[in-house]
Amino acid sequence: MRTVERIAIIGAGNMGSGIAQKSAQEHFEVQMVDREQQWVDRGQQIISDFLAEAVERR
Repeated sequence: MRTVERIAIIGAGNMGSGIAQKSAQEHFEVQMVDREQQWVDRGQQIISDFLAEAVERR
């Protein structure tokens, strides 16, 4: 049996971006997709903002 190394997240909203973030932090290669690129960009921004806030809190 092969181990999973890459995953795709379909939907870049709050839940999808959260799953993508957690998966990336667990060392998976993640591809996040949605119907429109603007939503993927927004999902990436959600992840970026969350991580920036986490760094500030430390």
